[in-house]
Amino acid sequence: MRQSEWLEWAIELQNKMDKLFWDEKGGVYFSVDGGDETLVLRLKEDYDGAEPSYVCRDNTLFKLFSTLSISNHN
Repeated sequence: MRQSEWLEWAIELQNKMDKLFWDEKGGVYFSVDGGDETLVLRLKEDYDGAEPSYVCRDNTLFKLFSTLSISNHN
């Protein structure tokens, strides 16, 4: 894939993650998506411990925003 195709894919992936996990009111990501109607509660982790998933997500988001010169998350 060309670099522009990777960038397009990264934007699509970030948009999908935002759609599934972003909490507009709280301004942070939920740990699980809202698709499971049996869930009584959706948690938001403030510390990810040994699991790098949140750190990877945040680093990816930062790099994407830096590349596209986006100053804030809407």
